[in-house]
Amino acid sequence: MKYPVKFVTVDHRKVLGSLMSLGLKRSKFGDILTQDERIQIVVAKEIADYVRMNLTAVGKATISLLEIPMYELLNVIEEWTEQTITVSSLRLDVVLSSILNVSRQKVQVLIENGLVKVNWKQIEQSSFECKENDVLSVRGYGRSKLHSIEGKTKKEKWRIIVGRQK
Repeated sequence: MKYPVKFVTVDHRKVLGSLMSLGLKRSKFGDILTQDERIQIVVAKEIADYVRMNLTAVGKATISLLEIPMYELLNVIEEWTEQTITVSSLRLDVVLSSILNVSRQKVQVLIENGLVKVNWKQIEQSSFECKENDVLSVRGYGRSKLHSIEGKTKKEKWRIIVGRQK
């Protein structure tokens, strides 16, 4: 995607909004990769021409799209801030409550409303058991990853290492 870098800023949120305003289902396009001023959108082959013809602006920026092969995609390095936390169980609501620093009740409402995904699949049970390397995503709160389960403490709580995406 090319746009006048000096005059406007284009970010992930604006690109996603512009794609959604074309009437596309979220399942038809994949990652929106950003690195400095470079932005790349991965879309299904059957809609590539439609997107190229109709996506002419992102926010107030006029853009032009170029098709590139998969091997030229940006290799975006994910940055995680790690922290060690203790939780009473490995239930999804308990783990997310500790990671996000919000009440368990609020997390349960988020889960019931379909705003929580584990490994990119929507989860609707608060009692879902989390495992090592699970990627937890909560709409509006970002993405976290349960890096490792270190074991139990003296008080029979679980010590886990989690990462939050920057």
